[in-house]
Amino acid sequence: MAMKVFSVVNDAHSSMILCVAFNNARREIYSGGKDCVIKVWDLESGKLLRMQQQHSNWIMALVYVPAPVRMLFSCSLDGNILVWSDRGRLLQVVEFGGPVFCLGWNPKRRQLVAGGRGAVQLYLVLRSSSTYLQTDSEKKAVAYLKFLELSFCICNHDDVVTSVCSTEKGKVFTVGLEA
Repeated sequence: MAMKVFSVVNDAHSSMILCVAFNNARREIYSGGKDCVIKVWDLESGKLLRMQQQHSNWIMALVYVPAPVRMLFSCSLDGNILVWSDRGRLLQVVEFGGPVFCLGWNPKRRQLVAGGRGAVQLYLVLRSSSTYLQTDSEKKAVAYLKFLELSFCICNHDDVVTSVCSTEKGKVFTVGLEA
């Protein structure tokens, strides 16, 4: 079966798109890139639903993790990993310690895997996004909740880690720019 173009969104971002992710439950596509903006699109209509602007440099990777986690993770050359609810609420900012080039999800261990300069960091997901507080008076408490916690750092690359992935059994694979 040949691939077929489903939809085209012209002028989606003001500059190059570097990454996309898909939320099947909400039928949304997330896109990010050099303009430092995450845009959320309706899959069927291609309509822009919202923009999420918190990064100060290129957004290099997006990973959406479905239920029970229901979170979007974004990383950037600004050195931050951001944790978002599936409705666009910023839940946590995690400082990586340098530019972050890639993200992956390890479902067996409930870990977010992030690659940077010479290092791969694994973060344990502590809560699902459904645990954040809903009412206006309680929203301020969200900033104090921790959704990601650094669990392990591997520094065995000599250069930039450009891609990471994980098997269903929890094995993590990484690729770098080393010659």
